[in-house]
Amino acid sequence: MEAVEDVEQVVSLQAHLEALRGSYSAALASMGIAFTSSAPQELEPLRQEIQKVKEALRGVRPSAAGSSTSAAREAREARARRMPIDHSALASMPSPLPSELREQCTFGFDTARYPFREVVAEVLGVSPEALPSLQQDSEYRRGEELHPERTATRGTFVRRWKAARGSPAELRFQELLRTFVSEFVAPHMACDDFSGVAYQREVTFRVHGPSSQPVGEAHVDAEYHHPPAEVNWWLPLMNTFGSNTLHVESAPGKGDFAPVELEYGQVLRFYGNLCHHYTVANTTDVCRVSFDFRVLSMAHHDPLWTDRRGNSLFAVGAYYEPVLERS
Repeated sequence: MEAVEDVEQVVSLQAHLEALRGSYSAALASMGIAFTSSAPQELEPLRQEIQKVKEALRGVRPSAAGSSTSAAREAREARARRMPIDHSALASMPSPLPSELREQCTFGFDTARYPFREVVAEVLGVSPEALPSLQQDSEYRRGEELHPERTATRGTFVRRWKAARGSPAELRFQELLRTFVSEFVAPHMACDDFSGVAYQREVTFRVHGPSSQPVGEAHVDAEYHHPPAEVNWWLPLMNTFGSNTLHVESAPGKGDFAPVELEYGQVLRFYGNLCHHYTVANTTDVCRVSFDFRVLSMAHHDPLWTDRRGNSLFAVGAYYEPVLERS
């Protein structure tokens, strides 16, 4: 497939890629397969076409993609400009979500049907058993020595995760994530007026090794201009406890922060849009590997919503991928 030469073709290829991904997931579902580490023989041509489109997008000439790349960079920078909200004001801030979706909940899932640990390890090029001790990896240690200020979203293995985008292993992760959202997350977002969800296309991947410094600072996602109909899903790939985990308050402004103690096979749903959350210095000997993603309740999301600056930086079809609950 030839390299793309204009922005219109870039947009067209991106749309074609999403359609192919949807067709692939739907085909797996029709075959009764939630996830497979390799394409069934009859789906191999479709998988190869997905790879061709990805290669074409990676081969975009700078002159062709310049405007779209610049726009994407500007959008990322705009999202990163935090506008603090006083903690005491959070309890009185309105939300379009019903109380059951703002409630903090933990759900268990079938790790055989949704083998996230194995797939993530494959993307990183390590064994699943190595994940809790990634800090012992020589490349990780060198990175920490050279750049101790790097956060859990910028370190050695996070860079490896990002570099793997478009690889067969990363494609398997995306297929598995979409299946998980469709089959598991969407039903746990359903209310009387359920009309589907839209999930964060690129998960936030984190590696929080033992350290003397916390990662990030206490915040709510509304400070980073996220829409209020959004709910956070946080999935660790090992047991979390004490200082190696996330700390969250149970309701906006309540201040009753507690560590999130989960076992692998559990996922946390919480209202991170208005509930403060943060991490502390990881003084355990367990490296916490996790990923999280945000999910919009489409029944409660106003497509014309704008943030406090009058912008709307998180669009369905761009930042979010729409999906309906699978029957």
